[in-house]
Amino acid sequence: AVVSTQSTGMKEDSAPSVLQPPPDRTVVEVSPFTHFGEPICYETFELYLQSNTPCTFGSWISADWPARHSWVQEDGSPNFCFLTEQFGDCKASVSQFNGRLETECFEKTIGEFISYWKNLSGGRDKCVKDFPEDNFTSLPHYLKDWHFAKSVPAESVYRLPNLFSDDWLNKYWKNRDDVSDDYIFSYLGPAGSYTPFHADVFRSYSWSVNVCGCKKWLILYPGEELKLSDPGLNIEKQCREKQL
Repeated sequence: AVVSTQSTGMKEDSAPSVLQPPPDRTVVEVSPFTHFGEPICYETFELYLQSNTPCTFGSWISADWPARHSWVQEDGSPNFCFLTEQFGDCKASVSQFNGRLETECFEKTIGEFISYWKNLSGGRDKCVKDFPEDNFTSLPHYLKDWHFAKSVPAESVYRLPNLFSDDWLNKYWKNRDDVSDDYIFSYLGPAGSYTPFHADVFRSYSWSVNVCGCKKWLILYPGEELKLSDPGLNIEKQCREKQL
């Protein structure tokens, strides 16, 4: 199972890079996908931000989030009862796949999607290691782009990490009086659900946090996507066969 939130912050794909600092500073080389298991200062994170180099963080990044407790049961599974009671009438897009792994979206309430999820066979959710070679229509549906902050105060779900506080896109929406929108999303999906190959909205610097469950990411260095024979088909298989 995966329950995650996403907002603007850090870009998803990048090649190794070297910063070009001012003359009085030392050149600092950063490695992609460095994992920070302990809190870091903004100056350290800025090295990755400015060079457009992805990195990951330990659970400390969301340790004070209310959702880490209210959305998750003691056994680590999603708290369907709480989500249904609090957000059951909220609406979001649900994606399903056709035979070419193209998504078809339709609108459902959170309660309807959770009912669908609970009715799936297979028992307790777990990581799915093998992606299907065909029969893509059998992939579980997933709920996407749920703007939960429109239904409840965002602070009742998460706390904006200081590292990501310089949030230009959401500041833009907050300053608009003529429309209510944001780039604060949550995604829900059963084991085996899948997000097609994509780049984030406006090619922005996005950050994501897994609230519960596990999620496997395939991130290509810039230019590697040009080697894909068909971005609509099994990306993991193509990456393996082409050694991307």
